[in-house]
Amino acid sequence: MPSTLKTIASDLTTGLQGCSELSGISITKDYYAELSLADMETTKIVVIPSGEEVERIDRLTWQHDCQIVVFIGKRCKTESEVDDAMDLAYTVQKLLVDHDWQNTWTTDPTTPMTVEVEHNPQEALSERNVFRTVITATYRVFQT
Repeated sequence: MPSTLKTIASDLTTGLQGCSELSGISITKDYYAELSLADMETTKIVVIPSGEEVERIDRLTWQHDCQIVVFIGKRCKTESEVDDAMDLAYTVQKLLVDHDWQNTWTTDPTTPMTVEVEHNPQEALSERNVFRTVITATYRVFQT
């Protein structure tokens, strides 16, 4: 039986790859984001299956809250590039919240229950000119 967490991450990756708003951007699924500065000369989006909480709802039903991390990274040398990266992060956040690509889902999660966004650890932008955003989306799936 395939992992629900892995399946949601794969489906989310496929969905994001098909979004016209993100055309031309490298979008991959991986189990960790290991990128060099040279890698981030172009924008990278990495979808990472992060964690899962499982809770019994009743005798037959289990609730799976699956956390998926969407990492966005880009080396930014100007304020304008940082502005563009912030706009991209907002676009990805909206795409996750809207959950508007139903045909790519092989499981049946709801829209994300929560979407948390964290921008730029301070040292990343000031010391290495790297813009980073981590978006954590929690999808709820019920299984019997």
